[in-house]
Amino acid sequence: MALDGITIAALVHQFKADLDDAYVEKIIQPESELIQISFKTHSGTKRLSLSANASLPYLYETETAMQAPLKAPSFCMLLRKYIGKGRLLSVSQPSMERIIHFTFSHLTELKDQDSVTLVAEMMGKYSNLILVGSSGIILGAIRPVSGNISSLREVLPGREYFLPESLAKKNPLEENDQAFESVISQHPGSVFQALLSTYAGISPASAYDICYRAGLDDKLPSKDLSGDQVCSLYDAFCTYMDCVKNSRFDPCICYENNRPKDCCALIPATYSDHAIRLFPDISKALEQFYSERSSQTYIRQKSSDLRQIITTHLDRANRKYHIQKKQLDDTAAKDKFRIYGEMIQSYAYKINPGDTKLTAQSYETGESVTITLDPQKTAQKNAQKYFAKYAKMKRTSDALTEQIKETTQEAAYLESALCALSIASNDADLDALREELSTAGYVRKRHTKKKNKASKPMHYLSSDGYDIYVGKNNLQNEELTFKLAGGKDLWFHAKQMPGSHVIVLTRGESELPDRLYVEAASAAAYYSRGSSSAKVDVDYVRRKEVKKPAGSHPGYVIYHTNYSITVPPSVESLKLIE
Repeated sequence: MALDGITIAALVHQFKADLDDAYVEKIIQPESELIQISFKTHSGTKRLSLSANASLPYLYETETAMQAPLKAPSFCMLLRKYIGKGRLLSVSQPSMERIIHFTFSHLTELKDQDSVTLVAEMMGKYSNLILVGSSGIILGAIRPVSGNISSLREVLPGREYFLPESLAKKNPLEENDQAFESVISQHPGSVFQALLSTYAGISPASAYDICYRAGLDDKLPSKDLSGDQVCSLYDAFCTYMDCVKNSRFDPCICYENNRPKDCCALIPATYSDHAIRLFPDISKALEQFYSERSSQTYIRQKSSDLRQIITTHLDRANRKYHIQKKQLDDTAAKDKFRIYGEMIQSYAYKINPGDTKLTAQSYETGESVTITLDPQKTAQKNAQKYFAKYAKMKRTSDALTEQIKETTQEAAYLESALCALSIASNDADLDALREELSTAGYVRKRHTKKKNKASKPMHYLSSDGYDIYVGKNNLQNEELTFKLAGGKDLWFHAKQMPGSHVIVLTRGESELPDRLYVEAASAAAYYSRGSSSAKVDVDYVRRKEVKKPAGSHPGYVIYHTNYSITVPPSVESLKLIE
Protein backbone atom coordinates (compact mmCIF):
# COMPACT_ATOMS: atom_id res chain seq x y z
CA MET A 1 0.00 0.00 0.00
CA ALA A 2 3.04 2.31 0.19
CA LEU A 3 2.12 5.64 -1.44
CA ASP A 4 -1.39 4.70 -2.51
CA GLY A 5 -4.15 7.31 -2.21
CA ILE A 6 -4.83 6.44 1.44
CA THR A 7 -1.17 6.83 2.41
CA ILE A 8 -1.07 10.15 0.54
CA ALA A 9 -4.14 11.25 2.56
CA ALA A 10 -2.28 10.41 5.76
CA LEU A 11 0.72 12.44 4.56
CA VAL A 12 -1.49 15.42 3.70
CA HIS A 13 -3.01 15.25 7.19
CA GLN A 14 0.46 15.28 8.74
CA PHE A 15 1.76 18.07 6.51
CA LYS A 16 -1.22 20.28 7.32
CA ALA A 17 -0.48 19.89 11.03
CA ASP A 18 3.32 20.11 10.91
CA LEU A 19 3.79 22.72 8.16
CA ASP A 20 1.03 25.15 9.11
CA ASP A 21 2.12 28.70 8.26
CA ALA A 22 5.63 27.44 7.41
CA TYR A 23 8.22 29.41 5.44
CA VAL A 24 10.71 27.90 3.00
CA GLU A 25 14.16 28.12 4.52
CA LYS A 26 16.32 26.05 2.17
CA ILE A 27 15.97 24.04 -1.07
CA ILE A 28 18.55 21.51 -2.25
CA GLN A 29 18.67 18.82 -4.93
CA PRO A 30 21.09 16.13 -3.67
CA GLU A 31 20.29 13.75 -6.56
CA SER A 32 18.96 14.17 -10.07
CA GLU A 33 15.36 13.31 -9.10
CA LEU A 34 15.38 14.16 -5.38
CA ILE A 35 14.46 17.43 -3.72
CA GLN A 36 14.68 18.35 -0.03
CA ILE A 37 12.89 21.45 1.23
CA SER A 38 13.57 22.79 4.73
CA PHE A 39 10.74 24.75 6.35
CA LYS A 40 10.85 27.18 9.25
CA THR A 41 7.84 26.45 11.46
CA HIS A 42 6.59 27.43 14.92
CA SER A 43 8.06 24.20 16.32
CA GLY A 44 11.43 24.44 14.57
CA THR A 45 12.88 23.26 11.27
CA LYS A 46 10.98 20.62 9.30
CA ARG A 47 12.45 18.88 6.26
CA LEU A 48 10.48 17.44 3.40
CA SER A 49 12.07 14.90 1.02
CA LEU A 50 10.45 14.38 -2.39
CA SER A 51 11.79 11.78 -4.82
CA ALA A 52 10.45 11.30 -8.35
CA ASN A 53 12.71 8.33 -9.03
CA ALA A 54 10.84 5.92 -11.33
CA SER A 55 11.96 2.82 -9.41
CA LEU A 56 11.62 4.26 -5.91
CA PRO A 57 9.40 7.38 -5.64
CA TYR A 58 8.78 8.62 -2.11
CA LEU A 59 7.58 11.59 -0.12
CA TYR A 60 7.83 12.17 3.65
CA GLU A 61 9.09 14.40 6.43
CA THR A 62 12.54 13.58 7.74
CA GLU A 63 14.97 14.76 10.38
CA THR A 64 17.96 13.86 8.20
CA ALA A 65 19.60 16.85 6.50
CA MET A 66 21.02 15.88 3.12
CA GLN A 67 24.22 17.21 1.55
CA ALA A 68 23.76 19.80 -1.19
CA PRO A 69 25.85 19.42 -4.37
CA LEU A 70 28.48 22.03 -5.22
CA LYS A 71 26.40 23.22 -8.19
CA ALA A 72 22.62 23.38 -7.93
CA PRO A 73 20.72 21.75 -10.87
CA SER A 74 18.38 23.86 -12.98
CA PHE A 75 15.15 22.59 -11.36
CA CYS A 76 16.51 23.40 -7.93
CA MET A 77 17.35 26.93 -9.10
CA LEU A 78 13.82 27.27 -10.51
CA LEU A 79 12.32 26.29 -7.15
CA ARG A 80 14.58 28.74 -5.33
CA LYS A 81 13.45 31.50 -7.69
CA TYR A 82 9.72 30.92 -7.22
CA ILE A 83 9.27 29.47 -3.73
CA GLY A 84 12.52 30.36 -1.94
CA LYS A 85 11.56 32.22 1.27
CA GLY A 86 7.91 31.80 0.30
CA ARG A 87 5.13 30.81 2.68
CA LEU A 88 3.30 27.51 2.36
CA LEU A 89 -0.34 28.44 1.82
CA SER A 90 -1.99 25.05 1.52
CA VAL A 91 -1.49 21.31 1.10
CA SER A 92 -4.16 19.33 -0.75
CA GLN A 93 -4.86 16.02 -2.45
CA PRO A 94 -7.09 15.98 -5.56
CA SER A 95 -9.74 13.26 -5.44
CA MET A 96 -7.85 10.79 -3.23
CA GLU A 97 -5.21 10.34 -5.94
CA ARG A 98 -1.46 9.82 -5.51
CA ILE A 99 -0.87 13.52 -5.95
CA ILE A 100 -0.16 16.35 -3.49
CA HIS A 101 -0.41 20.06 -4.27
CA PHE A 102 1.88 22.35 -2.25
CA THR A 103 0.77 25.94 -2.88
CA PHE A 104 3.25 28.70 -1.96
CA SER A 105 3.05 32.49 -1.89
CA HIS A 106 5.21 34.19 -4.50
CA LEU A 107 6.29 37.75 -5.25
CA THR A 108 6.42 38.63 -8.94
CA GLU A 109 9.14 40.79 -10.45
CA LEU A 110 6.76 43.72 -9.97
CA LYS A 111 6.46 42.80 -6.26
CA ASP A 112 2.85 41.73 -6.69
CA GLN A 113 1.52 38.88 -4.58
CA ASP A 114 1.03 35.67 -6.54
CA SER A 115 1.10 31.92 -5.91
CA VAL A 116 2.75 28.85 -7.43
CA THR A 117 2.04 25.16 -6.84
CA LEU A 118 4.56 22.36 -6.55
CA VAL A 119 2.74 19.23 -7.73
CA ALA A 120 4.16 15.96 -6.41
CA GLU A 121 2.85 13.11 -8.56
CA MET A 122 3.78 9.83 -6.82
CA MET A 123 2.62 7.51 -9.58
CA GLY A 124 5.21 4.76 -9.93
CA LYS A 125 7.33 5.02 -13.06
CA TYR A 126 5.36 8.16 -14.05
CA SER A 127 6.28 10.02 -10.84
CA ASN A 128 7.23 13.66 -11.25
CA LEU A 129 7.68 16.97 -9.46
CA ILE A 130 6.10 19.80 -11.44
CA LEU A 131 6.07 23.55 -10.69
CA VAL A 132 2.87 25.19 -11.94
CA GLY A 133 2.05 28.92 -12.04
CA SER A 134 -1.20 30.44 -10.79
CA SER A 135 -2.49 30.52 -14.39
CA GLY A 136 -2.09 26.73 -14.69
CA ILE A 137 0.96 26.92 -16.97
CA ILE A 138 3.90 24.61 -16.24
CA LEU A 139 7.04 26.50 -15.16
CA GLY A 140 9.28 23.45 -15.01
CA ALA A 141 9.55 19.77 -14.02
CA ILE A 142 12.23 17.61 -12.47
CA ARG A 143 11.49 15.02 -15.19
CA PRO A 144 10.44 16.85 -18.38
CA VAL A 145 8.20 14.73 -20.63
CA SER A 146 8.23 15.64 -24.33
CA GLY A 147 5.89 14.50 -27.09
CA ASN A 148 8.45 11.91 -28.15
CA ILE A 149 8.04 10.21 -24.76
CA SER A 150 4.30 10.65 -24.33
CA SER A 151 1.83 11.74 -26.97
CA LEU A 152 -0.96 12.01 -24.38
CA ARG A 153 0.55 14.44 -21.88
CA GLU A 154 3.55 16.68 -22.33
CA VAL A 155 5.16 18.03 -19.16
CA LEU A 156 7.23 20.96 -20.43
CA PRO A 157 7.58 24.67 -19.55
CA GLY A 158 4.85 26.70 -21.26
CA ARG A 159 2.41 23.80 -21.55
CA GLU A 160 -0.88 23.81 -19.64
CA TYR A 161 -0.89 21.49 -16.63
CA PHE A 162 -3.72 18.99 -16.37
CA LEU A 163 -4.26 15.86 -14.34
CA PRO A 164 -3.64 12.49 -16.01
CA GLU A 165 -6.70 10.90 -17.64
CA SER A 166 -6.46 8.00 -15.20
CA LEU A 167 -7.97 10.33 -12.60
CA ALA A 168 -11.43 9.77 -14.07
CA LYS A 169 -12.06 7.37 -11.21
CA LYS A 170 -14.65 8.13 -8.54
CA ASN A 171 -13.73 9.70 -5.22
CA PRO A 172 -14.39 6.96 -2.63
CA LEU A 173 -14.96 9.54 0.11
CA GLU A 174 -18.05 10.82 -1.71
CA GLU A 175 -19.71 7.48 -2.50
CA ASN A 176 -23.18 6.46 -1.25
CA ASP A 177 -24.78 3.05 -0.87
CA GLN A 178 -26.96 3.17 -4.00
CA ALA A 179 -24.13 4.31 -6.29
CA PHE A 180 -21.82 1.71 -4.75
CA GLU A 181 -24.31 -1.12 -5.32
CA SER A 182 -24.82 0.02 -8.92
CA VAL A 183 -21.07 0.09 -9.61
CA ILE A 184 -20.41 -3.32 -8.10
CA SER A 185 -23.39 -5.12 -9.66
CA GLN A 186 -22.66 -3.78 -13.16
CA HIS A 187 -18.91 -4.37 -13.23
CA PRO A 188 -17.96 -7.21 -15.61
CA GLY A 189 -14.96 -8.39 -13.58
CA SER A 190 -14.29 -9.63 -10.07
CA VAL A 191 -15.02 -7.77 -6.83
CA PHE A 192 -11.31 -6.97 -6.57
CA GLN A 193 -11.24 -5.47 -10.08
CA ALA A 194 -14.43 -3.50 -9.45
CA LEU A 195 -12.93 -1.74 -6.43
CA LEU A 196 -9.56 -1.19 -8.07
CA SER A 197 -10.75 0.20 -11.38
CA THR A 198 -13.64 2.31 -10.07
CA TYR A 199 -12.31 4.22 -7.05
CA ALA A 200 -9.33 6.55 -6.84
CA GLY A 201 -6.68 5.95 -4.23
CA ILE A 202 -7.38 2.24 -3.73
CA SER A 203 -4.33 0.07 -4.33
CA PRO A 204 -4.43 -3.70 -5.00
CA ALA A 205 -3.53 -4.31 -1.33
CA SER A 206 -6.36 -2.02 -0.15
CA ALA A 207 -8.90 -3.67 -2.46
CA TYR A 208 -7.88 -7.11 -1.21
CA ASP A 209 -8.07 -5.94 2.41
CA ILE A 210 -11.60 -4.54 1.94
CA CYS A 211 -12.73 -7.87 0.45
CA TYR A 212 -11.11 -9.71 3.34
CA ARG A 213 -12.88 -7.51 5.92
CA ALA A 214 -16.17 -8.19 4.14
CA GLY A 215 -15.57 -11.93 4.26
CA LEU A 216 -15.63 -12.23 0.47
CA ASP A 217 -13.39 -13.99 -2.01
CA ASP A 218 -11.72 -11.19 -3.99
CA LYS A 219 -11.93 -13.32 -7.17
CA LEU A 220 -15.72 -13.65 -6.91
CA PRO A 221 -17.51 -12.10 -9.96
CA SER A 222 -19.20 -8.83 -9.01
CA LYS A 223 -22.43 -9.76 -10.81
CA ASP A 224 -22.79 -12.92 -8.68
CA LEU A 225 -22.90 -11.08 -5.35
CA SER A 226 -26.09 -11.38 -3.34
CA GLY A 227 -27.71 -8.38 -1.70
CA ASP A 228 -26.26 -9.33 1.70
CA GLN A 229 -22.79 -9.70 0.23
CA VAL A 230 -22.98 -6.25 -1.39
CA CYS A 231 -24.07 -4.80 1.98
CA SER A 232 -21.12 -6.50 3.72
CA LEU A 233 -18.75 -5.15 1.09
CA TYR A 234 -20.18 -1.63 1.40
CA ASP A 235 -19.89 -1.76 5.22
CA ALA A 236 -16.23 -2.77 4.96
CA PHE A 237 -15.69 -0.06 2.32
CA CYS A 238 -17.31 2.59 4.54
CA THR A 239 -15.34 1.51 7.62
CA TYR A 240 -12.17 1.91 5.58
CA MET A 241 -13.10 5.31 4.18
CA ASP A 242 -14.41 6.65 7.50
CA CYS A 243 -10.91 6.22 8.90
CA VAL A 244 -9.59 8.37 6.05
CA LYS A 245 -12.34 11.01 6.39
CA ASN A 246 -11.74 11.36 10.12
CA SER A 247 -7.93 11.04 9.84
CA ARG A 248 -7.83 7.97 12.09
CA PHE A 249 -4.61 6.59 10.70
CA ASP A 250 -2.44 3.84 12.19
CA PRO A 251 0.88 4.14 10.32
CA CYS A 252 2.69 0.82 10.29
CA ILE A 253 5.10 -1.47 8.48
CA CYS A 254 3.93 -5.01 7.78
CA TYR A 255 6.65 -7.64 8.02
CA GLU A 256 6.77 -11.11 6.54
CA ASN A 257 9.47 -13.30 8.06
CA ASN A 258 11.19 -10.23 9.51
CA ARG A 259 11.38 -8.54 6.09
CA PRO A 260 9.39 -5.38 5.25
CA LYS A 261 6.47 -6.38 3.08
CA ASP A 262 4.41 -3.17 2.98
CA CYS A 263 3.93 0.24 4.56
CA CYS A 264 0.35 1.17 5.36
CA ALA A 265 -1.60 4.10 6.75
CA LEU A 266 -4.25 1.69 8.08
CA ILE A 267 -3.48 -1.66 9.69
CA PRO A 268 -4.41 -4.44 7.22
CA ALA A 269 -6.76 -7.05 8.63
CA THR A 270 -4.78 -9.76 6.82
CA TYR A 271 -1.68 -9.39 9.01
CA SER A 272 -1.27 -10.82 12.48
CA ASP A 273 -0.28 -8.50 15.35
CA HIS A 274 3.29 -9.78 15.64
CA ALA A 275 3.94 -8.89 11.95
CA ILE A 276 3.03 -5.22 12.50
CA ARG A 277 5.28 -2.39 13.70
CA LEU A 278 3.41 0.82 14.55
CA PHE A 279 4.84 4.34 14.10
CA PRO A 280 3.84 7.73 15.53
CA ASP A 281 3.29 9.19 12.05
CA ILE A 282 3.22 8.09 8.44
CA SER A 283 6.47 9.88 7.54
CA LYS A 284 8.51 7.89 10.04
CA ALA A 285 6.91 4.68 8.80
CA LEU A 286 7.69 5.50 5.16
CA GLU A 287 11.25 6.59 5.93
CA GLN A 288 11.96 3.34 7.80
CA PHE A 289 10.25 1.25 5.13
CA TYR A 290 12.19 2.75 2.23
CA SER A 291 15.41 2.62 4.23
CA GLU A 292 15.02 -1.13 4.77
CA ARG A 293 13.92 -1.77 1.20
CA SER A 294 16.76 0.31 -0.27
CA SER A 295 19.19 -1.61 1.96
CA GLN A 296 18.01 -4.86 0.37
CA THR A 297 18.38 -3.34 -3.10
CA TYR A 298 21.89 -2.13 -2.21
CA ILE A 299 22.94 -5.61 -1.07
CA ARG A 300 21.54 -7.20 -4.24
CA GLN A 301 23.44 -4.73 -6.41
CA LYS A 302 26.70 -5.05 -4.46
CA SER A 303 26.55 -8.84 -4.49
CA SER A 304 25.94 -9.11 -8.24
CA ASP A 305 29.61 -9.86 -8.99
CA LEU A 306 29.72 -12.64 -6.39
CA ARG A 307 26.49 -14.11 -7.73
CA GLN A 308 27.92 -14.13 -11.25
CA ILE A 309 31.10 -15.87 -10.11
CA ILE A 310 29.23 -18.50 -8.12
CA THR A 311 26.68 -19.24 -10.85
CA THR A 312 29.44 -19.46 -13.49
CA HIS A 313 31.37 -22.03 -11.43
CA LEU A 314 28.14 -23.85 -10.58
CA ASP A 315 27.14 -24.12 -14.26
CA ARG A 316 30.64 -25.38 -15.02
CA ALA A 317 30.42 -27.98 -12.25
CA ASN A 318 27.00 -29.16 -13.47
CA ARG A 319 28.26 -29.50 -17.05
CA LYS A 320 31.29 -31.39 -15.79
CA TYR A 321 29.03 -33.72 -13.79
CA HIS A 322 26.89 -34.59 -16.81
CA ILE A 323 29.98 -35.29 -18.96
CA GLN A 324 31.51 -37.48 -16.25
CA LYS A 325 28.20 -39.28 -15.70
CA LYS A 326 27.91 -40.06 -19.42
CA GLN A 327 31.49 -41.36 -19.48
CA LEU A 328 30.76 -43.48 -16.42
CA ASP A 329 27.67 -44.91 -18.10
CA ASP A 330 29.85 -45.87 -21.05
CA THR A 331 31.94 -48.07 -18.73
CA ALA A 332 28.89 -49.95 -17.43
CA ALA A 333 29.61 -52.82 -19.89
CA LYS A 334 33.10 -53.44 -18.52
CA ASP A 335 32.14 -56.73 -16.80
CA LYS A 336 31.04 -58.10 -20.17
CA PHE A 337 34.64 -57.99 -21.39
CA ARG A 338 35.90 -59.75 -18.26
CA ILE A 339 33.36 -62.51 -18.81
CA TYR A 340 34.41 -62.77 -22.49
CA GLY A 341 38.03 -63.22 -21.44
CA GLU A 342 37.14 -65.88 -18.90
CA MET A 343 34.92 -67.74 -21.41
CA ILE A 344 37.70 -67.75 -24.03
CA GLN A 345 40.04 -69.29 -21.45
CA SER A 346 37.42 -71.85 -20.43
CA TYR A 347 36.55 -72.84 -24.02
CA ALA A 348 40.08 -72.50 -25.48
CA TYR A 349 40.03 -76.17 -26.49
CA LYS A 350 37.15 -75.40 -28.89
CA ILE A 351 39.01 -72.55 -30.65
CA ASN A 352 40.95 -73.47 -33.78
CA PRO A 353 43.61 -71.26 -35.42
CA GLY A 354 41.92 -68.74 -37.76
CA ASP A 355 38.51 -68.80 -35.98
CA THR A 356 36.75 -65.40 -36.03
CA LYS A 357 34.20 -66.14 -33.34
CA LEU A 358 33.39 -68.35 -30.39
CA THR A 359 29.83 -69.41 -29.57
CA ALA A 360 29.44 -70.86 -26.10
CA GLN A 361 27.14 -70.94 -23.11
CA SER A 362 27.65 -68.17 -20.53
CA TYR A 363 28.32 -69.57 -17.11
CA GLU A 364 26.59 -66.53 -15.51
CA THR A 365 23.33 -66.36 -17.47
CA GLY A 366 23.23 -69.79 -19.09
CA GLU A 367 22.49 -68.19 -22.45
CA SER A 368 24.38 -68.76 -25.69
CA VAL A 369 26.94 -65.99 -26.33
CA THR A 370 28.89 -65.21 -29.49
CA ILE A 371 32.33 -63.63 -28.93
CA THR A 372 34.32 -61.98 -31.73
CA LEU A 373 37.91 -63.28 -32.07
CA ASP A 374 41.01 -61.98 -33.83
CA PRO A 375 42.01 -64.80 -36.22
CA GLN A 376 45.65 -63.65 -36.16
CA LYS A 377 45.89 -64.28 -32.39
CA THR A 378 45.85 -67.33 -30.22
CA ALA A 379 43.03 -68.06 -27.76
CA GLN A 380 45.21 -66.82 -24.88
CA LYS A 381 46.03 -63.59 -26.71
CA ASN A 382 42.33 -63.00 -27.45
CA ALA A 383 41.50 -63.54 -23.76
CA GLN A 384 44.24 -61.10 -22.74
CA LYS A 385 42.83 -58.50 -25.16
CA TYR A 386 39.41 -58.64 -23.44
CA PHE A 387 40.99 -58.63 -19.98
CA ALA A 388 43.03 -55.53 -20.91
CA LYS A 389 39.88 -53.80 -22.18
CA TYR A 390 38.10 -54.67 -18.95
CA ALA A 391 41.01 -53.40 -16.81
CA LYS A 392 41.15 -50.10 -18.71
CA MET A 393 37.40 -49.52 -18.34
CA LYS A 394 37.55 -50.43 -14.64
CA ARG A 395 40.33 -47.90 -14.03
CA THR A 396 38.27 -45.30 -15.90
CA SER A 397 35.17 -46.22 -13.89
CA ASP A 398 36.99 -45.97 -10.55
CA ALA A 399 38.54 -42.62 -11.49
CA LEU A 400 35.21 -41.22 -12.75
CA THR A 401 33.40 -42.40 -9.61
CA GLU A 402 35.84 -40.42 -7.48
CA GLN A 403 35.68 -37.42 -9.81
CA ILE A 404 31.87 -37.43 -9.77
CA LYS A 405 31.95 -37.51 -5.97
CA GLU A 406 34.25 -34.45 -5.95
CA THR A 407 32.16 -32.64 -8.58
CA THR A 408 28.96 -33.35 -6.65
CA GLN A 409 30.50 -31.96 -3.45
CA GLU A 410 31.73 -28.89 -5.34
CA ALA A 411 28.26 -28.24 -6.80
CA ALA A 412 26.70 -28.69 -3.35
CA TYR A 413 29.22 -26.23 -1.89
CA LEU A 414 28.48 -23.63 -4.59
CA GLU A 415 24.73 -24.12 -4.05
CA SER A 416 25.27 -23.44 -0.35
CA ALA A 417 27.29 -20.32 -1.23
CA LEU A 418 24.36 -19.07 -3.34
CA CYS A 419 22.06 -19.72 -0.38
CA ALA A 420 24.43 -17.77 1.90
CA LEU A 421 24.43 -14.91 -0.62
CA SER A 422 20.63 -14.78 -0.56
CA ILE A 423 20.54 -14.20 3.22
CA ALA A 424 23.42 -11.69 3.36
CA SER A 425 22.05 -8.48 4.90
CA ASN A 426 25.06 -6.15 5.13
CA ASP A 427 28.59 -5.46 3.88
CA ALA A 428 30.11 -7.62 6.62
CA ASP A 429 28.15 -10.66 5.44
CA LEU A 430 29.30 -10.10 1.85
CA ASP A 431 32.92 -9.65 2.96
CA ALA A 432 32.79 -12.88 4.98
CA LEU A 433 31.41 -14.81 2.01
CA ARG A 434 33.94 -13.23 -0.33
CA GLU A 435 36.75 -14.26 2.05
CA GLU A 436 35.38 -17.82 2.17
CA LEU A 437 35.20 -18.06 -1.63
CA SER A 438 38.69 -16.57 -1.88
CA THR A 439 40.05 -19.28 0.42
CA ALA A 440 38.28 -21.90 -1.70
CA GLY A 441 39.94 -20.48 -4.82
CA TYR A 442 36.86 -19.10 -6.57
CA VAL A 443 37.48 -15.38 -5.97
CA ARG A 444 40.66 -13.37 -6.23
CA LYS A 445 41.72 -12.10 -2.81
CA ARG A 446 41.18 -8.38 -2.26
CA HIS A 447 43.73 -6.25 -0.48
CA THR A 448 41.92 -3.42 1.27
CA LYS A 449 42.74 -1.36 4.33
CA LYS A 450 39.11 -0.73 5.18
CA LYS A 451 37.71 -3.35 7.53
CA ASN A 452 33.98 -3.75 8.04
CA LYS A 453 32.50 -5.01 11.25
CA ALA A 454 32.83 -8.80 11.40
CA SER A 455 29.83 -10.80 10.28
CA LYS A 456 28.13 -12.78 13.02
CA PRO A 457 25.62 -15.66 12.92
CA MET A 458 21.98 -14.78 13.46
CA HIS A 459 20.80 -15.20 17.02
CA TYR A 460 17.12 -15.80 17.75
CA LEU A 461 15.14 -16.45 20.90
CA SER A 462 12.38 -19.05 20.69
CA SER A 463 8.89 -18.58 22.16
CA ASP A 464 10.03 -20.68 25.13
CA GLY A 465 13.26 -18.72 25.67
CA TYR A 466 15.77 -21.08 24.03
CA ASP A 467 18.70 -19.69 22.04
CA ILE A 468 18.67 -20.53 18.33
CA TYR A 469 21.65 -19.71 16.10
CA VAL A 470 21.67 -19.62 12.28
CA GLY A 471 24.83 -19.57 10.16
CA LYS A 472 25.04 -17.00 7.36
CA ASN A 473 27.79 -18.80 5.45
CA ASN A 474 29.64 -22.13 5.47
CA LEU A 475 32.41 -20.98 7.82
CA GLN A 476 29.80 -19.81 10.32
CA ASN A 477 27.94 -23.09 9.86
CA GLU A 478 31.07 -25.02 10.85
CA GLU A 479 31.77 -22.73 13.78
CA LEU A 480 28.23 -23.10 15.13
CA THR A 481 28.13 -26.86 14.63
CA PHE A 482 31.58 -27.86 15.90
CA LYS A 483 32.57 -25.05 18.28
CA LEU A 484 29.46 -23.41 19.75
CA ALA A 485 27.17 -26.43 19.99
CA GLY A 486 27.64 -29.15 22.55
CA GLY A 487 27.04 -32.84 21.87
CA LYS A 488 23.53 -32.77 23.35
CA ASP A 489 22.41 -29.61 21.57
CA LEU A 490 20.10 -29.92 18.55
CA TRP A 491 21.20 -29.51 14.94
CA PHE A 492 18.69 -28.72 12.14
CA HIS A 493 19.12 -28.59 8.36
CA ALA A 494 16.77 -28.61 5.36
CA LYS A 495 16.65 -32.13 3.93
CA GLN A 496 18.81 -32.73 0.84
CA MET A 497 19.12 -29.08 -0.15
CA PRO A 498 21.56 -26.24 0.55
CA GLY A 499 20.80 -24.17 3.62
CA SER A 500 22.05 -22.85 6.95
CA HIS A 501 23.00 -24.96 9.93
CA VAL A 502 20.58 -24.17 12.76
CA ILE A 503 21.66 -24.85 16.32
CA VAL A 504 19.38 -24.99 19.36
CA LEU A 505 21.16 -24.70 22.71
CA THR A 506 19.21 -27.12 24.88
CA ARG A 507 20.91 -26.08 28.17
CA GLY A 508 21.43 -29.78 28.89
CA GLU A 509 17.69 -30.46 29.10
CA SER A 510 16.39 -33.74 27.72
CA GLU A 511 12.69 -32.81 27.69
CA LEU A 512 12.09 -29.91 25.27
CA PRO A 513 8.82 -28.26 24.15
CA ASP A 514 7.37 -29.55 20.87
CA ARG A 515 6.98 -25.94 19.76
CA LEU A 516 10.78 -25.50 19.93
CA TYR A 517 11.32 -28.26 17.34
CA VAL A 518 8.78 -26.67 14.99
CA GLU A 519 10.24 -23.16 15.36
CA ALA A 520 13.84 -24.30 14.83
CA ALA A 521 12.87 -26.48 11.86
CA SER A 522 10.91 -23.58 10.34
CA ALA A 523 14.01 -21.38 10.64
CA ALA A 524 16.13 -24.05 8.93
CA ALA A 525 13.53 -24.23 6.14
CA TYR A 526 13.42 -20.43 5.85
CA TYR A 527 17.20 -20.13 5.52
CA SER A 528 17.44 -22.75 2.78
CA ARG A 529 16.87 -23.04 -0.94
CA GLY A 530 13.31 -24.11 -0.17
CA SER A 531 12.38 -20.80 1.51
CA SER A 532 9.74 -20.05 -1.14
CA SER A 533 8.07 -23.46 -0.81
CA ALA A 534 4.88 -24.03 1.16
CA LYS A 535 6.41 -26.92 3.13
CA VAL A 536 10.00 -28.15 3.57
CA ASP A 537 11.34 -31.40 5.01
CA VAL A 538 13.91 -30.70 7.74
CA ASP A 539 16.29 -33.21 9.37
CA TYR A 540 17.32 -32.83 13.00
CA VAL A 541 19.71 -34.75 15.26
CA ARG A 542 21.77 -34.29 18.38
CA ARG A 543 24.94 -32.43 17.45
CA LYS A 544 27.13 -35.42 18.43
CA GLU A 545 25.66 -37.35 15.47
CA VAL A 546 26.98 -34.81 12.95
CA LYS A 547 30.43 -35.52 11.43
CA LYS A 548 32.67 -33.69 8.96
CA PRO A 549 34.47 -35.88 6.38
CA ALA A 550 38.19 -35.25 6.11
CA GLY A 551 39.13 -32.90 3.27
CA SER A 552 35.56 -31.83 2.53
CA HIS A 553 34.43 -28.29 1.75
CA PRO A 554 33.51 -25.93 4.62
CA GLY A 555 30.01 -26.59 5.92
CA TYR A 556 29.82 -30.11 4.45
CA VAL A 557 28.75 -32.66 7.04
CA ILE A 558 27.28 -36.16 7.19
CA TYR A 559 24.92 -37.90 9.61
CA HIS A 560 23.34 -41.34 9.55
CA THR A 561 20.71 -41.30 12.31
CA ASN A 562 18.16 -38.54 12.21
CA TYR A 563 14.52 -37.51 12.64
CA SER A 564 12.57 -35.46 10.09
CA ILE A 565 9.80 -32.90 10.33
CA THR A 566 7.81 -31.09 7.61
CA VAL A 567 7.19 -27.40 8.31
CA PRO A 568 6.46 -24.12 6.49
CA PRO A 569 9.50 -21.80 6.14
CA SER A 570 9.15 -19.01 8.72
CA VAL A 571 10.91 -17.08 11.49
CA GLU A 572 7.91 -14.98 12.49
CA SER A 573 7.54 -16.62 15.90
CA LEU A 574 11.22 -16.03 16.76
CA LYS A 575 12.67 -12.91 18.33
CA LEU A 576 15.81 -11.62 16.65
CA ILE A 577 18.56 -10.68 19.13
CA GLU A 578 20.75 -7.85 17.86
